[in-house]
Amino acid sequence: MQNIDILERGRGGPMRIVVRGERFLLPDPADIDFQMVLLILREKHIPGTPNMPEWQRARVFDRWAAHYDLPDFDSARRLAYLVDHYRSGLTYDLRSMLGCDLGELWRARRWRTLLDLIDHLPGHSWYAASVAMDEEHAKMLAESLAARQAAGEDVEKAGPSLVGWTPEVSQLANILDAVRHVAYSVVAVQIGKEAGQPPAPSPRPVTPLERELKRAEQARRKAAHDAIVARVLPKKRRKPDAVD
Repeated sequence: MQNIDILERGRGGPMRIVVRGERFLLPDPADIDFQMVLLILREKHIPGTPNMPEWQRARVFDRWAAHYDLPDFDSARRLAYLVDHYRSGLTYDLRSMLGCDLGELWRARRWRTLLDLIDHLPGHSWYAASVAMDEEHAKMLAESLAARQAAGEDVEKAGPSLVGWTPEVSQLANILDAVRHVAYSVVAVQIGKEAGQPPAPSPRPVTPLERELKRAEQARRKAAHDAIVARVLPKKRRKPDAVD
């Protein structure tokens, strides 16, 4: 490297760089107010960084963020929102389920690790229950989905998570569907069409592979249908345009 002689790797502990023979100690995020850390992540500029070309400054910032376990700005801002709104549930879940302390991880600025832990909390956690009952969060999600649909995006309903979808849960879903179908059949025999539509199957996990297989099957059926139509109802040959 031209200006940066030494750029330390690894995580944790002090981080130093040597530029043109002069050693610089980069600040530890744990010693900086969290609002200032958010500003640093947004601007991608570390206070005390010596003058250097922009590409080298960016490289130093990336190494610094990785060294101190910091995520990108948007992820850090999301974490701040979660901690501010769901602190009680997160504190209990992390301590009881994982043996971690929310405050310690936050103050140590181990935000990337903290986000990973939060995002992998199970659906029956206090945090998940708090999110599900948060009217502000529900409103934001609803507005986001409505905007995506208005923009023409194909917004599919997400099924249950594969996490916790054990063979026993799968069999229970099959039993539930069978019982509901039998109940519907009994009612349909007695009152006929007034019974309405058959019950929809219980939600199941949907993976990207299954979605793509479904699209591929639909495309195959459409191609087969178009081929049959072309054979049964061949298009008439267009007559050549008359020449004046």
